[in-house]
Amino acid sequence: MIAWCNSNQGFIMALLTIVYVATTFFIWLSKKKTNKIAMKQLDEMRTERISREQPIVILSEPRITVAKPSLFYSPPDDDYSFLSKYYFLSEVNTISKHPALFVDVLCRLVINTDDGELFIKSAARRINILDLNKENISCMLTGDSQALIFEALRSDSTEKLPKIEVILYYKSTSGGFYRAIHQYYVLPDDNDGEIIRNWHGMIIQAPAKFHESINYMIRNKNDEQKSGVRFDSTKEEFKSELLVRTK
Repeated sequence: MIAWCNSNQGFIMALLTIVYVATTFFIWLSKKKTNKIAMKQLDEMRTERISREQPIVILSEPRITVAKPSLFYSPPDDDYSFLSKYYFLSEVNTISKHPALFVDVLCRLVINTDDGELFIKSAARRINILDLNKENISCMLTGDSQALIFEALRSDSTEKLPKIEVILYYKSTSGGFYRAIHQYYVLPDDNDGEIIRNWHGMIIQAPAKFHESINYMIRNKNDEQKSGVRFDSTKEEFKSELLVRTK
């Protein structure tokens, strides 16, 4: 037997090498399978923890206020417009024991028109840490120079009622990311009908009524003194007429 082994050393070494490689391969496969199982368990534990520590962010006492129409100037567009600014106000807090981090609040006004939906967006508001303490938010929505929200509120069709959409993006302390969307219909108070009608009429009629003043300000836009004086006087005239109408 010893003599046979001595004479067949090459064969024996090759056989042992094959056995070693095969054993190593099976061990590698076993470790790979074990690692997959371990990673899956870790993912399940992570998902369970994120779900367990999810903040629940809510809005309370949501409301919208409408500022009196006025004359505004937009330097980037070199545009003069008569419009109202809208403000969405609400309290934000989390009803769970887990805080919400880096809460971004975005508001947009959705107005149904004959040509489809018109969106007026606000700038984002950031709340770094939101826990059981309430935070007050105020989102300004501006740019409705055609007074479409007043037109929608005066419509007899409920399908044209404007809506406010509030989108919340936030994360949890365990690394989960969340998005919540709240939607509200804008409904006027019962005694606001006359105010809405008057404000709507003033905004629609103002571009024609103050056409000469607007052209004067555009022609003299490089002369801040002239354009500024006319801007202030036009704004005051519009304000006075609005006051008379709403008495």
